[in-house]
Amino acid sequence: MQVHVLKDDPVPALEVLKAGGRVVCFSTHDKDLLNYLGCTISIGAESEFEENPEFPHVKGYVKVSGDRTSFYSLSARVLGGGTPILRSSSGVVGAKECIGSGELWILPSLEYSSFRDRGKNLFVREVFLKDTSPAGLHADRTEVCRPDWKRYPLTVSLDGRHAGPLSSGGLRTSALLGQQVDPLLYGALKGFARNPGSGGSLLVRDCPLGNLPPTPSVPGGYTGKDCVSEISLMTIASIVGHPVGYRPEMGGRIVQDIVPTKKDRNEQTSTSSLTDLYYHTEAVFHPYRPRWLALLCLRGDPSARTTICNVYDIVSALSEDVCEVLHTSEFVTGVDTSYVRGGSVALSAPHKVLDGTPNRPRISWDWSLTSGVSERARSALHALKAAVREVQSFLVLGAGDLLLIDNTILVHGRSSFTPRFDGTDRWLQRALILADTNIPHDTFTEDVVGLEFL
Repeated sequence: MQVHVLKDDPVPALEVLKAGGRVVCFSTHDKDLLNYLGCTISIGAESEFEENPEFPHVKGYVKVSGDRTSFYSLSARVLGGGTPILRSSSGVVGAKECIGSGELWILPSLEYSSFRDRGKNLFVREVFLKDTSPAGLHADRTEVCRPDWKRYPLTVSLDGRHAGPLSSGGLRTSALLGQQVDPLLYGALKGFARNPGSGGSLLVRDCPLGNLPPTPSVPGGYTGKDCVSEISLMTIASIVGHPVGYRPEMGGRIVQDIVPTKKDRNEQTSTSSLTDLYYHTEAVFHPYRPRWLALLCLRGDPSARTTICNVYDIVSALSEDVCEVLHTSEFVTGVDTSYVRGGSVALSAPHKVLDGTPNRPRISWDWSLTSGVSERARSALHALKAAVREVQSFLVLGAGDLLLIDNTILVHGRSSFTPRFDGTDRWLQRALILADTNIPHDTFTEDVVGLEFL
């Protein structure tokens, strides 16, 4: 079916309708265009949505979901007439009408620069290009507070093949020289680094991965693979901040392979599988913990869900009394087993679980490693866990998906899954990213943080 997006000239759209195609309209700035096409759908006032303080000029979001995708539309208007294809709690926000032998689909929305071009193209490609029945799409305002995952493609012009192993600096240089980054993606990454919003995450799709060998049995095991995925990961990480390694964690590798291992399958570590990996701030115990982390999926597993929960939702589910306690330095966090030698029981300095301001809260917490030093602190942690269960969300990463997480806003984890250990298991690559490298020289050399926990 031919699909056409209605713009300033209605004549091409009319030809598409006459030929039995589909015309999609996103704007209401000129109703004469719709009248010219013979449209009888009425377009009413804007829906009454809650205001988002991040975007005071926008009334709110409508989450539009299809059979294979979801998408956030900005402040859709209420429609009358035609056949409803999208509904929200405020009324019909999308409708279609048969004109001649074709269909006119209308989803009017406020003009907004980051939505207008990329959002329309995405929506047309992933939703309207399908022969979707009216029941196949819905709009849901109840999802407005969930992370708003924006999706952008990444293109690469370098095949990523190198004769020998790359140092961290060499890998970053190759990434920056080899990638042709879409300006929209570059702007989205820089914008996310400056202001991640309340969602605290960004999803980049279709990252080049190269030719993948079987999943290694241990992190860092020799596979003979090319460096395409590493360059994709480092390109994004280097735009956002300064990717680093941590010497005690996987030997300080700047790109870390996250694969299930037989030894750790029941442990609370990234290489586990048969147990849920509990919610945590990455390296919360570390004085130089990463500001962001990037998770690139090379090979997915549909049963392995990446679980996430943002601090804004958590705070909204807690009482003021509990939040007050969580803002005190009555908590300590144990050092993750991957960072310590032998049976160390090293603890962090006392710290706050919640910090920041009411408008920009921050979280530093590990479900299994953070403990309270007072009775009221321990009680507050119980309430925190209950709140996380109430407002948690998840997504399943597929091959080529890269999830960028703000480590001050989101806590993350992973559901359990059953590994096969046959070379087809889930395989992620991870980068840990600092906002700056203002770290003592005796602790930080060649992109590796060398602080040891004994």
